Amino acid sequence: MRNLRTALGVSRTVTGLTVASPAAAAVPGQSAGIGRSPATGAAMAAASSAAGCSLRAYRPETRKDVVAATAWSPGCGKSIGMDLMRKRAWGWETIAHSRFRAPGPKTLYKKCKRGTTFTYKLKVYPPVGASKESPTLRATCG
Repeated sequence: MRNLRTALGVSRTVTGLTVASPAAAAVPGQSAGIGRSPATGAAMAAASSAAGCSLRAYRPETRKDVVAATAWSPGCGKSIGMDLMRKRAWGWETIAHSRFRAPGPKTLYKKCKRGTTFTYKLKVYPPVGASKESPTLRATCG
């Protein structure tokens, strides 16, 4: 019996846990890649087509009374989502959202109140795969 921590920090008690390489789980006499189901093959094809889609999320910047954040997605042919977020006491709050057709750069603007100080970041969502976050910016507006 072992006590393991998950990615969220939750402890779980596990019994009879066996860890092996993917090759060890394959049928004897076959390599691990042979005999995939069609669903797995379709998922792998979608992931490989998204592999050419590279996302770039640049650090937000302030311009007078506006926060601006730019994303760029060379090699993407589908719609990309982007959220401009600011840090609050309870977590990250989305203050502006946009979708754009790739490839090319897109800048998202949001007015800010003079004298306010927040930490900002940009989060970019591809059609398939993991999102990408920009470095954060701590800035006072105005």
